[in-house]
Amino acid sequence: MIKWLKLTLIVILILLLSYLLLWPKICPGITVESVKVKITFSDLSNIDLALQSFETDCKRFPTNKEGLKALLITPANTADWRGPYLTGGPCLASEPIDPWKNPYKYSTPGTSENKGCTIWSMGPDGKNGTADDIHYPIKFKEPINKQEIPQEPKTNWFLDNLLINIFSFICGIGLTFVCRFITQRYWQKQFKAIFGNDVVNPNGIYLAYSEFVFPSLIYDDSGKEIKWPYRKSIPVIPVSNELPNAFSISNPVSIAEIRAANYLSTLIGKYVKQPVFITSDIQIKDKVNLSFISFGGPGNNHKTNDIIINESNQLIHFDGFRQMTSVTSKKLILDKNVLINNYDYGLILKIRPNQYPNRTWIMCAGFGEWGTSGAAYYLANNWKDIYKWAKNSNFAIIIKVRHGQDESAEKWKRVLTIEEVEALTK
Repeated sequence: MIKWLKLTLIVILILLLSYLLLWPKICPGITVESVKVKITFSDLSNIDLALQSFETDCKRFPTNKEGLKALLITPANTADWRGPYLTGGPCLASEPIDPWKNPYKYSTPGTSENKGCTIWSMGPDGKNGTADDIHYPIKFKEPINKQEIPQEPKTNWFLDNLLINIFSFICGIGLTFVCRFITQRYWQKQFKAIFGNDVVNPNGIYLAYSEFVFPSLIYDDSGKEIKWPYRKSIPVIPVSNELPNAFSISNPVSIAEIRAANYLSTLIGKYVKQPVFITSDIQIKDKVNLSFISFGGPGNNHKTNDIIINESNQLIHFDGFRQMTSVTSKKLILDKNVLINNYDYGLILKIRPNQYPNRTWIMCAGFGEWGTSGAAYYLANNWKDIYKWAKNSNFAIIIKVRHGQDESAEKWKRVLTIEEVEALTK
């Protein structure tokens, strides 16, 4: 996160510096005053058209006494007036004004070269007859001879376009980084609410699977000791007669818990880029000042048992077999048809331990192996919906999942309070 923030700030600084350096080339001569000058020409053009309409209707231009007000208010003794000829734009009250808040000037007849009338603005200084006045001559019953806006100086087309493309490219990169940073911060805020602050910190979060041991002696039906009790579910084709078809493992691991750990480690790696420690429950058995997600019931995972017996768990107790109870030891009434119809129950339980409230403990456990991996799959793929519902609160979610199909996991019941749990016992 810190690296992304630093990189984003650097990109923004480069973007601003490039903006300052390239602005004169990208938009040469563009200033507030130059924009006002262009607006003035546009206003004068509109007034020009209005005067032409007035002249067509009234067979004359307004007198100097009537001025440009004649375009807005009916002059005396003018029966054919069909105005107002100006609306919006440069109009204010009863006369047109320029961008510097001064009235536009009007004179008829026009200059010695123009027999109609002349309109102009006093320009930025607001004084009539100075060098910055902006004139717009109008000829009587002749095509309008508009004063052209000075053209921008010619520049190197290739260089200008190259600079514009470079500037656009930098803007695109900067915007991409900024959007990505904001998006990450948004999702990480919700992610921390579910999985705890450690999930985005160097402390990381532990994924604790259940560690088992192989019995020292196992015998077959004939009383012979079995030294290699494990077989491949899909046998490997032997390359020689000496390749064994049986195996011995000192500490076997549940394949369901491997699936569960894979779902959540993939999710965490996608959103936070922080270390995820996959470990056995035995390795962290005596550690409680850490955040973790445990897999399997309290009978086979020490960390799951830590969650169940912690005082902050005021929701559901689970014996790891076929029974869930409230904190008052009342059995939850489950749908027996779920288990009959080749389904399994799973439980997702999140708490913040009393002794370490800044840590987050989560368990994914099931009546059977598919309940465990199904619970982890549901958590990994529905954490955004869980956040909308639970925010930072402790919660419990009971899911049901079809055997052999973690993707079929769906919510059965979910609770946030003791009262909601008690309702499931009735």
